[in-house]
Amino acid sequence: MPAFRLVIQPQFDYVIMACILLNVFLMGSSHYNQPVEMHDLLTGANLVFNIIFSIEMIIKWIGIGYQYFQDSWNLFDCFLVILSWVAQTGILPPSLASLFRIFRVARMVRLVRNVTGLLNLFKTLIFSLPALKNVAIIMTLFMFIFSCFAMNTFGNVKHGELLTGDANFETFFLSFNTMWRLSSGESYNGIMHDINIKVPYCSPNNGGTVNPSEGNCGNEGWAFAIMQLSFTMLNYILVNLFIAIILDNFSEQCSMSESKVTAEILEDFDEVWAAFDAKNTGQISEIRLPDMLLKIEYPLGLKNVPVEHLHGKSLRKFRNQMIQKLEITSVDGFIERVQTKKALTAAAMDDVEWDEDAKDSLMMKRLERKAKQVDEKVEKATHSLHSGVVGSTRRLTAGSGGSTFYSVSHITAAKSIQAALRGYLNRKNLEKLKSKWMAHIQLAKTVSQKGEMGAPGEGLTSMEQ
Repeated sequence: MPAFRLVIQPQFDYVIMACILLNVFLMGSSHYNQPVEMHDLLTGANLVFNIIFSIEMIIKWIGIGYQYFQDSWNLFDCFLVILSWVAQTGILPPSLASLFRIFRVARMVRLVRNVTGLLNLFKTLIFSLPALKNVAIIMTLFMFIFSCFAMNTFGNVKHGELLTGDANFETFFLSFNTMWRLSSGESYNGIMHDINIKVPYCSPNNGGTVNPSEGNCGNEGWAFAIMQLSFTMLNYILVNLFIAIILDNFSEQCSMSESKVTAEILEDFDEVWAAFDAKNTGQISEIRLPDMLLKIEYPLGLKNVPVEHLHGKSLRKFRNQMIQKLEITSVDGFIERVQTKKALTAAAMDDVEWDEDAKDSLMMKRLERKAKQVDEKVEKATHSLHSGVVGSTRRLTAGSGGSTFYSVSHITAAKSIQAALRGYLNRKNLEKLKSKWMAHIQLAKTVSQKGEMGAPGEGLTSMEQ
């Protein structure tokens, strides 16, 4: 398809990246009291760029079909295009329309996928979110406890140099906001001294900021205890725990990026699969897997495979042995894209020794969880097709009453056995024909020596007579 061939070209991405940079540059050039001509120029440029990005989205829809919606980056692009047109229509209030237009700056995030270092940082943040969520919940719980305690203890304290109308403990909201500020270490010791105010700088009987009939002096014991305990828990422990989780995931992401299977190779797999799966069904016939492996870059496939890695074997034999290692479920002669990608990645990384920390990492757990979801989806989809029927693609599971599906390795092994058996039978038949032919030639020589020339059949009749 012309659209597919266009979107897989690197030049196509380069043009779109240039448009993104130019669009962001023009958005940043808007300023206060700008001329009318400048305003009209920026408005027209925004319309042109909206059309360009919309055309890009439509071309990708046509080129890769349903797989467009399986890529998070494509969904992100689609979301921004829709927001841009909503802001362009003028149906929204000016303030809200300006907010929607600001979201177009988020297109700069697309540049991340083309820079390996930035992409590693971005993936680190994504993979860290589940663990950060748990730490954030604990941190919020501690801040809630400390905020309530500080509000009831220091709510009436007289304002000072740093204990002001914006940072105090008079209400829960202000107390929580102040505690959040203290967790970063800003003015921690200054506020601690302000809530420790004593006579004659305060009144112990009246003048409270919340309740004027109460005193506005601080409490020395509770001031030092609460401030030091909250700062230690929130800053030294929980905030640093955030940093430790991110750094741990960053080191794991860097290790993954240095592996043999890179993001470029995985993208090459998607492109080759799209060429074999023209209708975007997400599955192809298992008999096309050998041909597809020859199109995928090494080590995920066999394209440009180093000769020394063949270990003296022919490419066909090496390919068959590679297929026999793949755990890809075959259902009615078809294999699924995600399972094929996972199996090829596992085969390429087979010689890598994973330590226990790597096995328990968030990225590996996420990969296993996604693979499990795909397996369950395939099982559920095929169960409805084969309910009550054990077809040629299913096999009984030992020790249980259920059944599982044959994988590509099983089918390839069966085909190899069949080919070997056919070869054995053909060789036996060839040997029988060869022995008969040799006996025929020997008989012809015998007849020739007796001077009885003629066809072999005639010679045989003469001897019998």
